[in-house]
Amino acid sequence: MSIESTIRELAKTADNGLMVCTVLSVDETKRTCDVQPILDDAKFFDVKLQAGDSSTKGLFQVPKVGSEVIILPLDEFQAVVVQMTEIDKVLLDTNLITINGGDNGGLVNISDLVTKLNNLESTLNSLITEYKIHLHQDPLSGSTGALTVPSVIASVTPTTKADLEDTKITH
Repeated sequence: MSIESTIRELAKTADNGLMVCTVLSVDETKRTCDVQPILDDAKFFDVKLQAGDSSTKGLFQVPKVGSEVIILPLDEFQAVVVQMTEIDKVLLDTNLITINGGDNGGLVNISDLVTKLNNLESTLNSLITEYKIHLHQDPLSGSTGALTVPSVIASVTPTTKADLEDTKITH
């Protein structure tokens, strides 16, 4: 007997009310999902994925449609997901998050960083332009003229948000 079939058999005979179900759909706005028990045709609708009613705060895990979840019926009208096999995404809205002790400091605010880099790049490009058109006095003849050797200094390409951003982690 496989582990999966053993779990299904335990879920079928368990007296704790827990049920293994397949996720049919997810409503992120309501923070609920519709599920179907793997051993039954009955469906459960608006199963809570988070405590509270449609709260946008706290930890919110979105199960992948088609994956299995374990639900606990609270009464004949409500149930809650207690475990998930696959998570499509995680949303976390809180005032402070510390990862691995927080010794590396805070995350970068990408728009502010791009603005600062673009300001530096603009200043550098202005200096490069001034350098390339600079007229100087020849120390030997005393005449003024442009550089005789063309400059090999190229302008700096401005940074874009896409150059720096990992869109899989946002804050």
